[in-house]
Amino acid sequence: MTAPQQLVPGVPLDPTVNVLAQLELCAQLVARAAADSRASRHERDAVRVAARRTMARIARYEARLRQQDAADRRRHRDVELPLLERAGDALDDGRTDDALQALAALIRASGGAASHGSMAAFDQLMDDGAPFDLRHTPPTAPAAPRPSALARLGSTAPRPVDEWTESCLRLETADAAELDERQTAGRHIAAPRRIAGVTAYEHHGLTLGDGRVVHFTGEPTRIESACVEVTAPEAFVAGTPRGEIVEYRPHTFDGRPLARLRPSIAAIRALSLLDSRGYSLLQWNCEHFAVWATLGVRHSAQVAAVRDGLARLANLSPDVFNAVTEANELLQADSPLAIERSPATEGWDARVDGILTFDLGRAYWADDLELPVVYLPIWDRYGEPAAGLERPWTADRVDGNAAWSRNCPSTRLRSGWHASLVWIDGPGFWWLTSDGRWLTASDGVIDAIAGRLQASSDVLVTYLAGSYSVSKLLAMLDRLGLQDIAAELFARPSR
Repeated sequence: MTAPQQLVPGVPLDPTVNVLAQLELCAQLVARAAADSRASRHERDAVRVAARRTMARIARYEARLRQQDAADRRRHRDVELPLLERAGDALDDGRTDDALQALAALIRASGGAASHGSMAAFDQLMDDGAPFDLRHTPPTAPAAPRPSALARLGSTAPRPVDEWTESCLRLETADAAELDERQTAGRHIAAPRRIAGVTAYEHHGLTLGDGRVVHFTGEPTRIESACVEVTAPEAFVAGTPRGEIVEYRPHTFDGRPLARLRPSIAAIRALSLLDSRGYSLLQWNCEHFAVWATLGVRHSAQVAAVRDGLARLANLSPDVFNAVTEANELLQADSPLAIERSPATEGWDARVDGILTFDLGRAYWADDLELPVVYLPIWDRYGEPAAGLERPWTADRVDGNAAWSRNCPSTRLRSGWHASLVWIDGPGFWWLTSDGRWLTASDGVIDAIAGRLQASSDVLVTYLAGSYSVSKLLAMLDRLGLQDIAAELFARPSR
């Protein structure tokens, strides 16, 4: 994800101090989990996953920072990356001492002083009665904004999660600029379904990053009870070999690279429709749902959109089946929207214990405006939205009426303080501040995202309506002599 200081040159966010803070937090949390006999296996696993994700983020971030200078590139290649890999491998193998030693070396390489380079050193630190707090405070940290000043973000409230989940969230959101992403979240995947040994259609869903899938359960045998639900990967694939699971990615629109929604944004959009119904084979099926979550508009250009219905018709001849497939392929060829289809990302079904959380954005305090400035990017960096460049900055409330601007609406962001907008499964949206406060966030975040998507959705709908529409499909089926099939497919009322 593009970091704020890259969008707005001169914004005083110190990446060196920030990386050091994350390494210190990482070492403290790893040591604490290993030393606390009350920590369960699930809690230790959550700490390990949070630490690995933090180290991967630091590796990406450091690589970008070192691009310009040859000496820094060598340092990153020869010193930092090997230590990050060593610490990560040690965590995976349960070798806490080795992980802490590697993290201590990284902290020293970043200009810090490692106070717990081993479990023995950590135990000594605890025996000395020194206060232990998983919050990094730089030596010259500025004063945090007053609670009354932060009322525009939300009201102060007790933490909504247990202590270990809070500690992991502090680590995952410690970076003032780089948002933490679950690498396997928000992926549009599809599992082929066979009838009489032949692939008849594909069932689509969206990965959540913890091994589960959210999907619209409208398959041939479940039309009447179809609803949006979260399920285990085994239930979603329904016997399909893992090697046959595919992933769909928006690729180009009118020949130019097309962005899709950030994985965390796509995931919470999909989860916002849990238990909803209204399945319609040709207007709101499982593929429409998955594309809507990842792209912001309903669209189903795959052969599955017709095969799903055809699978319920008795005694289809190969000639009829092939003719309908040809109609779909012709329509897809005319569409300005190109979607790549490839093997699913490895590890999409890996189970992750603990509470599902997503890191959505940042807030900074603008001394010149005396307001919080919100950074909420919703598109990924691999293209542009259909309606043009994203504008990820706003002042004041994330769900207010303030205009979203292309550049940060401030030139004096307070260094050393930030708040992170997080979504937590159950409690919902919260702000977690770097100085240890929890603020309730408005549930209007989903509406704010939908409002920002509207322009892109309008552009996509306008283009797609002319190139891939029900009327065009009906005309194609009529030309191919399939009027009876068309009547059967399109006469069903939506549910």
